[in-house]
Amino acid sequence: MADWGIANLAEHPQWLGPIVEWQHAEWLRLSDAAVLSQAELSKALHERHAHMQSHLTSAAIPTTLVAYAEGQPVGSVSLVRYATDPDAKLWLTNLYVQPSWRYQGIGSALLTHGEAVARELEEQDLWLYSHDAADYYLKSGWRWEKTAELRGCRVEVLHKVF
Repeated sequence: MADWGIANLAEHPQWLGPIVEWQHAEWLRLSDAAVLSQAELSKALHERHAHMQSHLTSAAIPTTLVAYAEGQPVGSVSLVRYATDPDAKLWLTNLYVQPSWRYQGIGSALLTHGEAVARELEEQDLWLYSHDAADYYLKSGWRWEKTAELRGCRVEVLHKVF
């Protein structure tokens, strides 16, 4: 098993491209993107890349934590506030570990680090939505809040109080 660590994406901007690609691929897997044209898919990827540029600043939020091994990113998780959320809640989003690096504790470590960042910011709680991994979060102390629809997909909304 290789050694790995966790760093802030802002410290490694060269990792932005692979992370955007992972997020885009997961969005394609989980959404109804099959109905989109190639031009629409390309535009969505470009918009995601432009949005993720904001994770490269020194601002506390948004931020992305990156698991890395052998000088390369192997997983990531982000903390954001959605402009569409009237309560300006803090959301944990886009937890992803490359398949070849799964089952080594990396996802759990990214989750724990994301929660620690929220606590350092003196947040009282943290929110997330999951398309297909709610059980994973429930086992990590999160509590189910509701089922919702997000961009045409069914998601489970979970919440963790600190």
